[in-house]
Formats: sequence, C-alpha cells, structure tokens
Amino acid sequence: MLAIHEGINPPFPENLDELQENSQKGFGQKLLNTVRRLEKIFSGQSADDVNSENTIDDAVSLFNQLISLFSRHGMLHGDSIRAGKILLSLKTSIKTKRPKGNKNNKQKNNSLSMDTSNEAESADSSGYEQEALIFTAILRVLNVENAGDDSMFQTDRNLVLALTAELCVAVSQFVQESNSLDVCCQAEYELILQTGKPLLAGLVKAMTSLSSGIQTYTKQVTGTSPSQCLTLAQLDADRHIDPLVSCLKATSSLVSLFGTKLSRSHRLLSDLRQLSWLFLTVNDSDVQTCSARLIATLPAAGGTDRTSPSDLWNQTMSDVIDLLARSTKAMAPLATSSKTNKKEDDSNLAEETRTAYQLWRKCVKEDLSDEMDRALTFRCFLSGLTKCFQSLLLLDGIGHGANASMMSGAKVNVQSILDVIETFVTFPLSAENLFYKTKKRLRNESIDGGLLSPRIAATMLGNDLKTFGHNMLDILLQCLGGPTLLPHSVRISRISYASLLTSCSAPLRKALDPTRSGVDGKKRKWLHQSIALRTVAINTLTASIAHFGIGRKEKSATSSRTSRSEGEMAAEYVAGCFLEEVIRGNEANGLLDDSWGSSSERVDLVVAALGCLRTVLVSCGGYLDMSSRSLIDSTVLTGLVEMEKQQTVLSSSAPTIAMLELSLCCITTPWNDGSMTSMYDSIVRIGRRCENHADVNVCKSAKSLLMVCNTVSVPRAPALLYVSRVVSNQPRQESTAAPERAASDLVNDLQKTRADIARAQRADEAMKKKKAEEKRRRQNEEAEETFRKRKKVETPPKPKASGKEDSKVENQAEKEVATEPTKPQAAIAKTGVEEKPESPETDPQKRDQEGKNDEIVDPTHSSDEEDAPMEEGDGDNFDFPDIVEGGGPDSDDE
Repeated sequence: MLAIHEGINPPFPENLDELQENSQKGFGQKLLNTVRRLEKIFSGQSADDVNSENTIDDAVSLFNQLISLFSRHGMLHGDSIRAGKILLSLKTSIKTKRPKGNKNNKQKNNSLSMDTSNEAESADSSGYEQEALIFTAILRVLNVENAGDDSMFQTDRNLVLALTAELCVAVSQFVQESNSLDVCCQAEYELILQTGKPLLAGLVKAMTSLSSGIQTYTKQVTGTSPSQCLTLAQLDADRHIDPLVSCLKATSSLVSLFGTKLSRSHRLLSDLRQLSWLFLTVNDSDVQTCSARLIATLPAAGGTDRTSPSDLWNQTMSDVIDLLARSTKAMAPLATSSKTNKKEDDSNLAEETRTAYQLWRKCVKEDLSDEMDRALTFRCFLSGLTKCFQSLLLLDGIGHGANASMMSGAKVNVQSILDVIETFVTFPLSAENLFYKTKKRLRNESIDGGLLSPRIAATMLGNDLKTFGHNMLDILLQCLGGPTLLPHSVRISRISYASLLTSCSAPLRKALDPTRSGVDGKKRKWLHQSIALRTVAINTLTASIAHFGIGRKEKSATSSRTSRSEGEMAAEYVAGCFLEEVIRGNEANGLLDDSWGSSSERVDLVVAALGCLRTVLVSCGGYLDMSSRSLIDSTVLTGLVEMEKQQTVLSSSAPTIAMLELSLCCITTPWNDGSMTSMYDSIVRIGRRCENHADVNVCKSAKSLLMVCNTVSVPRAPALLYVSRVVSNQPRQESTAAPERAASDLVNDLQKTRADIARAQRADEAMKKKKAEEKRRRQNEEAEETFRKRKKVETPPKPKASGKEDSKVENQAEKEVATEPTKPQAAIAKTGVEEKPESPETDPQKRDQEGKNDEIVDPTHSSDEEDAPMEEGDGDNFDFPDIVEGGGPDSDDE
C-alpha cells in the first residue's frame, strides 16, 4: 500500500503540536528540499548508494506523514486565523492583479493559472509560504523529465510519483468532504485553485510519461514493437499500475473539485479525454475503474462552446452505448435483425471518442493476427465500457453537491440500453447455436462480417458477455429505480426470467417442465453449467422482483385454469437451484456432477437463492398464490432439516443467516387465505440451536427470530388501557424533572462541550504565546545589556570638545539619552509594578520572578492590544477562563 494511513493510533498531543508547528514553519521547505535531493539522485548526480537509499526512505516516510495528516486535518489544521488571513490576502491580490495580455485585452487571464514570477513574494507577504512550497514540490515531481523505463531508479521514481498523486487526492478529498461554509475549507480551496491548471497539466505529463514507459517496457520484455492499444502491453505493478491508478484518481478528484472553472481549458480537457480512453483498454481492473471514473467526471467541467455538463454527460452516455453495440457487431455479429445491418456513422460520436474507437478497431483488425489476442482485446474493451457505463449512471466522481445539481438535464435512452443488454444476455445461447450449426471444418473460421470464429465466441466470450449484460441491468435498476423503469417493466422481467431459465441445469429444467426435449442429445450445451453465472442471474431476478413484483395472469377465456406468470415460474426455478445444491451431497449414485463451480461459488448460489425467495415473500406478501407459497414453505422446511446435519452447504455463517431471515419472513407473512405457516416448531428449534452460535451475526439473527416467534405465538389478553409513549426530538425544559434525554439535548450538550474545549484551547494557546513573548523579551534585554557593557568596556574615553559646537552636540545627545525611556521602564509602565533598577543579570531571583507579576489579559485580544498599556477599569468586565497561573504541563520550565 502506497500511503500508510495511521488510522488506529492518533498522534500524541505533544507530537500533534509539533506537527502543527512544523506545518506552519517547515513542512513545505522540508518537502521541497527532499524533492531536490531526489532529483539529484534520479538524475545520477549522487554517487553514494547508502545515502540515496536513506533519502528515498525518508521521502516516502514524509509523503506518508503528509498524506495521513492532510487527509484528516487538512493543510491548515483548523487554524481559522491563518485561514482568514489567507482569504483576505488572496482577495486583495485578485483585486489588485491586472490581467496579462496586450492593450486590447485579447488575451484573457485564466483564474486557474499560477503567476510563478511573484509567487514567493506574495506567499511570504500573505502567510501561506509553506503551502506554496508544498505545491511547488508537487509540481516539480509531476513535471520531471522521463529518464526511460530502464533507469536504475525508475521504480523509486514512480513510487514518489504515486505518493505525490495520493497527496493531491488527500488535499482535494478533504476539501470536497468538509463543510463548504468553514473558513479553513474555503482557504484551502482557494490555495488549490491557485495551482489548479498547473497540477492538472503536470498529471497529464506524468501519465503521458507512464504510457511511454509501458510501451518501452513491453518492447524490452517481448522484443516486439507494441501496438498503440495497451491491452496486450506488459505491466509491472510497482512501475506502472500503482502510479497510473494514483494519477487517475488525483485527476478525477481535481476535475470534480474545480468543476466548470475548467471550461476554458479546452486543450487540457482534450488531453485528459484522450488519456482516459487510452487507459480504458489496459488489461487491469483498477486502471479501468479509475479511467472510467475520469471519463464520467469530465462532463462536470463543461465546454468552451457553452455546452452544459448535462449535455456533455448525455453525449458521453450515448457514445458508450453506441460503442458497446458497434464493437460487438464488428467482432461477432451473431444477431441478424434489421437494426444490426445499418451502416455505421461515426459522425454522432464525440471527437476524442471517435478517435479512440478508430484506433482500437485498427489495432484489432490490422495489428493483431492471433485470434486469441483479438478475443482478449475485445473482452477487455467491453469490460472498460461496462465500467464506464456504471460510473456514468452512479455519477461517480461528480458527487452529490453543486456538480450533481448541474446534471438535472441528463437523459437516458432506456430502449437502446435494453437492446445492448439483451444482446449480451442472449450471446451464449446464440454462440452455442452458431457453433453447432457450423460445420466442424469451418468452426475456426471468422464469422461473416466479424473477426472472431464460432469456436472462440462460444468457448471464451459467451459467459463473459452475459455477465456484462447482467451488470448493466443491475446498475440500471439500482440508479433509475422502479417508478422510472415502469414502462419497461415487462421487458426487464422477461430478460431476467429468460436469463435464469438458460442458466439452470438441464435436469432441473426437465423436472419443472417435462415437455422439454431430452438432455442426452448429441448437441449438449455446456455454458449453462457455470454456478457463478447462475448466481448472477438470480441476483438480477431478485432486483427485478423487488422493483416490479412477480406479476400474475388472469384466467383465459378458453381455459378454466389460471396461467402462471413468468415471475411465479422463476420462483420455482430459484427454489429448484437451492434444493439442487442442498441435496447434492446426499446423492450416492456415483455420477459426476456436471456443474462447474467451487465450494465458495456454491455457497454464494445458496445465499442468492434464499435472498430471492425472501424478496418474493416480502414483495408479494399475502397475495402470493397457494402453489408458490407452498413450494417456498416446503423449501424452507427442507433447508431447516438439512441445517441439523453436519458438513453441509448450510453449515457456514452466510447460508445460516440467509435461512434464518427467510424463516422470519415465513413467520410474519400470512398465506393468501390469512392462515399462518405451520413450521413454527421447526423454526423455533433451529433458532434455539443458533442463538449461541460462535458467529455474532448468526446470534443476532437467531435471537431476532426467537423474539418474533414469541410475539406471534403467545396469546395476549386485550389491554384495559392502551398507554402510548410519545418520543419527541425537542429539547427538554429546565423545569422538567423527567429522566428521559432527547436526541436534541445530547446534540446541544455535545456542541456546548466542544465550544468549551475550543475556548480553553484558545486560552491555552494565548497563554503559551504570551509566555513565549515574555521569554523573547527577557532574552533581548539580556542581549542588549551584555552588548551595552561590552561596548562600555571597549569604548576609549572621548577627547575634550574644542569648540562650542561640539559642546552643544554633546549636551543635546545627553538630553536625548536622559529623556529616552528604556525597555524595563516600558515594562513597568505596562504592568504597573515598580521594580528596582537592578538588572536581571545581577539579580537572578528577580529574573525568575519576572513575568509572574504580569496581569492576565483576555486571550481573544490580538497581540497588538496585549502590548498596549492597560487603562484604568479595562479589566473589570473581562470573562476569564479558569487558568491556573504557572501550572499545568504547558508551563515554562526554563
């Protein structure tokens, strides 16, 4: 892990004071000096390997310390006084700064540009020189020239780059998550805003350098020239993946923080889009996730042609859906509908998106001749587009603040999205059918109009594309919800049911539907045997039932029987999947199970099936038909019986909790005739057995189940008087003697206590500041006295004056010396306490007592008011905190 966040052990109070003092005095300078030493090491100017290693270790430790500190306390550490001064100085500098450009003001000043010529002078005068030095060090790391991927310190260089990007993330995230009305948050935002464009330009340069390094490293490893598509590139975790992920995260965070203030930076935004689409094809999940987040965040920056963020978001979403459909058609056109025969038109794509897609298509079609490489590149590209679709719908990176409010005009074409989802979900079945329809000698040849063969489409890509389709449907249901998707509910339910039906095992389908064809034919399909794919299909069906229910068809005019809906039949298939896994260990026929899944995948399938049955009960309630409810109760009873056995799939904690929750739903949900379930005794027996389970979650579920069972089963006599207790959120009155405490009382007490603590801390800081000033004053007096004595000893006697003019000058000088008040006299005038003329050097007891006779001043007054003499009656109305003079651990021991 790059940044070591010390979240368990907070810093010691004395160390925290040192950190705050160092942040105001030396953190920036220390970081800049460290970066300068690193530059000498990386450039080969340092020949000492031991010192180089120590310097790199110290740099990593310093970066981790800053990341840990800034992510929790920010750059200003809650110092509102410094924040106010910084805001005032920045406001003054903005008002007085003239825009650079010609006389006609054709060249406008950018608010995100940094004036480096007057940076040091303005920082020194405004009091944020250390923060300016921190950003200077960050920019020096980001803008370093690439020495080639074969450099001896290339891994260390990229480690420092990753830590620098993580530091940018810590600063940016703290500002975004803090209260926008806080003065420290506003000051830190203005500080980041001063260097916003250089930071993003440096990140672009760093990511471009990493891209070149990846291609160089790939050429060294493979010995061949790499293609412009980075899917087949050789990646090293320390050299490439970690710094690339950190840079992408920092870029997304900064773009989300600045928002439309970047709308005029057209070249910068264009470079960011090109890099994000380039890294979306990298065969690494973390890199693809961060690239997708950056693509989803860039619409928040707006455009130079007054394009709103919502319009840019709509364009990006349309491009992603279009690329999903186009790439599938270009690689494996299995569908033969009229929609797929339309000629592609790239004019409706954005410029950067069109360039990225043309580059990817050229790479797959011309640069790659191996079909396995083409399949891997195609799968990786679809994976990145699916993650981009998820980030766009989740508004990942945009947040829920001011940027989210600008997305009010966002629109989603649900019809085109469902078309892509249906193509992906039905892809395995279509690939298998095409595989068996094609002659054996032609199965390795490319499909007509595509670049992949039927064998590769069926054996390598079938279930992957189906998983992508389920992920898209799940995120669509999660983000838009049932009311928005209600016009498309029939199609969504049908897709979910069909996917589950084609994912179940052949014996289960034959058992539930005897009219189906046999399972022992020559063309036996195999893709449905995946246990993990079955779990994904059940999870999608659960989300569909939660939003739209299972539906129910009425009696037809020609038949007296009521036809069953697809949701009711899907519940039967889910119960069958659960029973199939439960009874699997009890079979002793010696036949090999054809299902493809590990023990953990089987546990996930059991948990998903029980959760789906629980959703059916909760969604339908007492309106569930008798046959479906009977099947669910008998399934639960079978599971309860199997739980009493040892070494079953229900022995682990997750299936046990799922079974207890389903049993609770069976107890609380009546049948459609109003009757209660008859499994009460079995449920209570399992609850008694699990209430002392080693897993605390199982214990909580079992105890909750027993409490509900007790409430439902034990008859209660009707109460003669119903007593209701009102729970209020209003603060209690002072005259009320009730022992209850409302939530508002606790909030008020917490706020009052925090205010008292803050007031005491300010008083403590004022006392420390006063003692430090007194100590400095005593040292100055001692130095002046020593200098005066030394000068008196070394100065020779002056010769007598020869004329009247010299005597006048001497008399005038003596008068000025006599009338000028000394510093001890000024101190006496301030304190009002007379002191003898002995110097502190000759009387050490007086020197030790000095400063204790001074009166305590109000800590809220400024330092200028403390130095002024106190007038009569000024201290009568002061409200002093309880401070013991000269005591406590913070007293001056010198």
